[in-house]
Amino acid sequence: MLLAPLPLPEEIDRGYLGRAMRINGFRKLENFSDALREIYQGYNPTVGRSWHELLCGLLEMPSEQFTQQHSTLPLRRGITSSFPDLVHGSAARPTITAKFTVQRKYSAAFFCEQCAQADIAFHGVSYWRREHQTPGQLWCSKHLIPLSCATDPDAMLSSPAQSIPKAHPIPEAVVREAQENVFVQRYLELASAMFERTSPLDVGRIAPVLRDHGKLRGFHSYAGPVRSPLISDHICTVFPAKWLERVFPSLMNHTGFRGGSTPERIES
Repeated sequence: MLLAPLPLPEEIDRGYLGRAMRINGFRKLENFSDALREIYQGYNPTVGRSWHELLCGLLEMPSEQFTQQHSTLPLRRGITSSFPDLVHGSAARPTITAKFTVQRKYSAAFFCEQCAQADIAFHGVSYWRREHQTPGQLWCSKHLIPLSCATDPDAMLSSPAQSIPKAHPIPEAVVREAQENVFVQRYLELASAMFERTSPLDVGRIAPVLRDHGKLRGFHSYAGPVRSPLISDHICTVFPAKWLERVFPSLMNHTGFRGGSTPERIES
């Protein structure tokens, strides 16, 4: 029998995987996976089952609920042309959910040291928050201090408290500049709104709206020779450079931004 700890508020799925593994006494994912698969007697082991499905089975929680409350999928799939009518976490397309939820590994994991200490005092354990993994969220919205960055391989399998000695805080000057920028603030508001949605926005409906707004503002908004200012150049002007380097590095490595995945190409 395995213990199924309830996910903590805003606990990200990969972090929950690590906490559930530890609380059940496992040190390796392979062993924990084998134990979880025993839950599904009669399931064909040659097909495999994603971590997302295994954890939902352990918790007896619907895929949609676990996805919408504990993964970054609602943001990463916030505007899409791929099955936009499907709710986040829908069992109809399990490969989409599996790829962008628990199975996703993070090259860097972010946490707030004050949150970690408060969590230990209140919950008895520190945990990884989904909000802190939002691209562009450089500070804790509760304590207003820079987030710390852990770069150990798959750091989320351990608790944030264990990462404190080796983690590096994001430079305060970079954070302060982002906090004072109204465009960064608006971006984070939109990201937060995406997390609240149960299904994505259809790019087929969003693109014409963005294109019309861009055209009204005098920006290049169609496929073809560039004869108007580019939205991407405007973004580089109004957003802090250090923030863009961390969040959208490709924007800082362009020449006129004529190719690649650009706001102009998204609108076209």
